[in-house]
Amino acid sequence: MKIKINWGWAIVIALASFMIFISVLVVQLMFKKEYDHELVSKNYYKDELLYQLELNKLKNAEKLPQDITIKIQEDQLFIIFPDYMNYAAIKGSVRMQYVIEEQYDFELPIVLTHQKFIIDGDKMKKGLWYISVDWEYESESYLYKNKIRY
Repeated sequence: MKIKINWGWAIVIALASFMIFISVLVVQLMFKKEYDHELVSKNYYKDELLYQLELNKLKNAEKLPQDITIKIQEDQLFIIFPDYMNYAAIKGSVRMQYVIEEQYDFELPIVLTHQKFIIDGDKMKKGLWYISVDWEYESESYLYKNKIRY
């Protein structure tokens, strides 16, 4: 027996197939652990109140004649501060946020023995990271933010 499908049934089958495909896709994206993306900050409202202070620090960093440089070499992340700054007078912290899983986020105090701050690659997973360097030099506050792919 030969099955004959007219154009009406073809449209119904095509729409039903598309709806099943979208439903399966939505269910997978909602319940699979690998697609679980969290907010950048759990303290969103508290962080929002400090936003003007952050903007001022970013403007101060933009005024610098030389910016911070980020390099990745041999499973290490190098944060290189401007040459003209006395490294002993730089105080602050480096915050690393892993986009996919919050459990890998960490913050380190800046302790320099030369112009480079080194983060060991063992602390970092491959993928996209938000880096935030908040530092103070000669009673002026600065903030550097960027995305890096490690």
